[in-house]
Amino acid sequence: MLEAAGTTTETVPKNGTTTTVSTFFINPGVRFAINLKSGLQIVPGLSVPIGIGSSEGEYGGLLYLSFEHPLF
Repeated sequence: MLEAAGTTTETVPKNGTTTTVSTFFINPGVRFAINLKSGLQIVPGLSVPIGIGSSEGEYGGLLYLSFEHPLF
């Protein structure tokens, strides 16, 4: 899977000059589902966010875990 996320933030310090900071990351990763007979689905995953553009050189790690079960 491949996800992307970006933000833009503006701040106005006391001197009145607006400062804009932007970030952009791509997040390649993998996840899969384990389906149990009870109906419970367990979804583990792992991804590595990578900074692009003004965020270049920033990296991270993300672990994902989801438990889903039908209500009825």
